[in-house]
Amino acid sequence: MSPLDVHVNRAPCDAVVDSVVHTSGRFLSAFKHEASLQNENIAMVLTTSAGEILVRQVAGFLARRAVCRVKTGESLKKGQRYGIIKFSSRVDTYLPRGSRILVTPGDRVKAGETVIGEM
Repeated sequence: MSPLDVHVNRAPCDAVVDSVVHTSGRFLSAFKHEASLQNENIAMVLTTSAGEILVRQVAGFLARRAVCRVKTGESLKKGQRYGIIKFSSRVDTYLPRGSRILVTPGDRVKAGETVIGEM
């Protein structure tokens, strides 16, 4: 995401929140590969009918604050807002093995609208 994007985070599918874990870390530029694991982040595991999904809000160089407004045990509907990242940053979504990915690196996606994969 760039500083000009809307940074509201939405659930990728219907799911139940299995866990939410905040991890302190660095503030590398969010586009760097190592930022996903080294930067401050909030990892949320979602349980779906097709398996578990990991969604990680990653803080960046400018965006040093992520907010996750859901807790373990809560249900989410596809497209429902669950958090926000201040300024620019990134959100990583890990789908279950065997999922069909429908986007490619560099595609411009819109939260709550673009289908990124099928489980």
